[in-house]
Amino acid sequence: MKFFKENSYSIVKLILNQLAMTVFAILLTALYRNPVLAISGSIFSIAFYLFLSGTVVYEIGAKDSVRIEAGRAERMPLKGLFISLIAAIPNLILGIMIYVSSFFGGDTAKAFHGVVRVIANFWESMYLEFLSKVIYPAFPNHIDFCYILIAIPAVIVCTLVYYFAQKGTLVFRSKKDAE
Repeated sequence: MKFFKENSYSIVKLILNQLAMTVFAILLTALYRNPVLAISGSIFSIAFYLFLSGTVVYEIGAKDSVRIEAGRAERMPLKGLFISLIAAIPNLILGIMIYVSSFFGGDTAKAFHGVVRVIANFWESMYLEFLSKVIYPAFPNHIDFCYILIAIPAVIVCTLVYYFAQKGTLVFRSKKDAE
């Protein structure tokens, strides 16, 4: 319970970043009718979302690094993983619901599958063009499973960035730091 109390602000911040990137991706991909530009916009949105998620977790890791050095906190190398997994719960729930409902054949199950997929396409819209124009043609029978895998890039980035921040390693160097 202490973990949630200490990190709830950061988890909510990660979820709000995803909501903001959802709106950004919808606006960005709606501008382009050319599939190459739409895919490029989707990839840019994904990269920017991962960057925003990384900055949130880097801030946490840097603060924790100071607290650990002062002896006020214990080292938790996987804290970034836990924070990002908790923030990815909506993505995982939507992905699991899409994947499981795809096995049922009744009208109600198909309707449920369609509704959940529309919600997921909105919530994860930065991935939508990439999924529909790159992943779906390559793996048409496994597109429903891909909705579960959507959370993996953010989890990996947050885990690595937190680890580097806790070690005191700069992920992005400014011009002042380079001199």
